[in-house]
Amino acid sequence: MKRDNLPLELGSFEVSPYMSSYLTGGWKRDELILEKVLITAASIEGIFRVGDYDPPSDGKFHLAVPIVFVSIAQLAIIYACIDQGLSEKRGEVYLRQINLKCLKPVNDTDSISLLLTLTSRKRINDFTYYGGLINVQHGRFAGSASFVFPVAKPTPVEAP
Repeated sequence: MKRDNLPLELGSFEVSPYMSSYLTGGWKRDELILEKVLITAASIEGIFRVGDYDPPSDGKFHLAVPIVFVSIAQLAIIYACIDQGLSEKRGEVYLRQINLKCLKPVNDTDSISLLLTLTSRKRINDFTYYGGLINVQHGRFAGSASFVFPVAKPTPVEAP
């Protein structure tokens, strides 16, 4: 098929030779395992290792955006729970926005740093809004994210 034949309408059979096996399901195999976190008043850094991944055609691991999004979301949940003094996750964290630029490939399979630095935190009704900057493996990926977390409500104490 050539460009001069455009426009074209193709069915799934016709496009299948062009499709990426990674994007059609291989990404589901990717697994980052959280080894440890470092939490400060304004940041959370997770150190991850690769547990499993879909082998790419060039044989080298490539950190992909879908698993980074999931891992950033996990760090956001951990940070919000600790920030609100919770002993465990209660309620949902709602991702509002995430942007990520992939500046250089990440081929490391251990000691992968994902840093979320909070730049804003404010109470909006029954939620706390958090906004921050994302830094993956010392600037190889960079971006921003925002999320909201329900304000922790005190647990009622039962009378004896």
